[in-house]
Amino acid sequence: MTPEPHVKVTLAADCPATAIPSGTHITLEAGDTVEIVQTVGGAVTVRAIGGLARVEGAVAAGLGLVDLNEVDRGQNVLLKRSTFSMDQVTEALRTVYDPEIPIDVVELGLIYRCDEVSEPDGSRTISIDMSMTSPGCGMGD
Repeated sequence: MTPEPHVKVTLAADCPATAIPSGTHITLEAGDTVEIVQTVGGAVTVRAIGGLARVEGAVAAGLGLVDLNEVDRGQNVLLKRSTFSMDQVTEALRTVYDPEIPIDVVELGLIYRCDEVSEPDGSRTISIDMSMTSPGCGMGD
């Protein structure tokens, strides 16, 4: 079972990770206690001594930080035949997190436009204008 956010876990083995936001490859050492910040797509963001780090899926699973059988692969965004609303799109976008911090792309203000487009064949598509980074983010320089 995947631990909930804000749970503290003691690492049973050395753990390769990526420091956030620098992207530097680091090793979290066995015996270190880390706090789960978020679990998204099998990867885990943890708060460790020195800051945040991202632990990839297979490593996180090996350490018991995530159960890959529980990882949401997007099935929940497939809609059954029902009344459609743009609120459903916004809610789906709220499940997309910045990989470095536990904030979704809607809350970060990265979505500039989100429109429903009716196609000639009667189907509908969603057209989105968004940024890959916020204006104040140093990673975009």
